[in-house]
Amino acid sequence: MGFWASAIVLGSLGFFLAQRRWWWGVPILMLIAIGFVGTWGEWTDPFVGPAIAQEAGRFYPFHLIASTILAGGAIILGMIRPRRAA
Repeated sequence: MGFWASAIVLGSLGFFLAQRRWWWGVPILMLIAIGFVGTWGEWTDPFVGPAIAQEAGRFYPFHLIASTILAGGAIILGMIRPRRAA
């Protein structure tokens, strides 16, 4: 649940920031990437990974990857589709 909540919040924030200036979404995108790498590192750790799998379930990496794609995709969409001036 935490993956999805942070993906929705950070993806929405990054989308709206990228709508204003494309490069405003870059720091949020970097934050998402750093979070993904850190969490993936814990999942692949030979000691911590099995404990996470036991507690969170075997679909843990699916939720991690899918939520990261959702958040990153929203920001990239905001970068390539800027808001039109009135």
